[in-house]
Amino acid sequence: MRPRVTGNYDPAWTRANLAALIVLCAAAGLALAWRAAAGRAETGQTVPVHPDRVAQAAERVDPNAASVASLRRLPGIGPQKAQAVVAERENGPFSGADDLQRVRGIGPKTVEKLRPFLVGERRDSGADPDDDLDDEP
Repeated sequence: MRPRVTGNYDPAWTRANLAALIVLCAAAGLALAWRAAAGRAETGQTVPVHPDRVAQAAERVDPNAASVASLRRLPGIGPQKAQAVVAERENGPFSGADDLQRVRGIGPKTVEKLRPFLVGERRDSGADPDDDLDDEP
């Protein structure tokens, strides 16, 4: 036999049932929050190393042949400077790292930061294509 229903009150959910539901929901929420916080706090795990990313980080770039995307990976080179390098090499190839100073916005300090990442062939001397751009004869 069902209790008498008055108004919009559903007697199937008593105050004790509602209190238990609230406690269970709060406990589940706390458990999820604790799990999420514990996952972020774990610093003892090793980060997987992807061989293709290591090779990409060690890649050396020939400014005479590199795409805008490749040039943008260099330190201190954004989209505008990368595009400017591509445009400037149309006026003639870069014979060395110091030649990058022909590009507006690239000065001696930027060239020094770029030097370890640059490699290419000297087109004007017929040197070995694997020679560094910054090697002096």
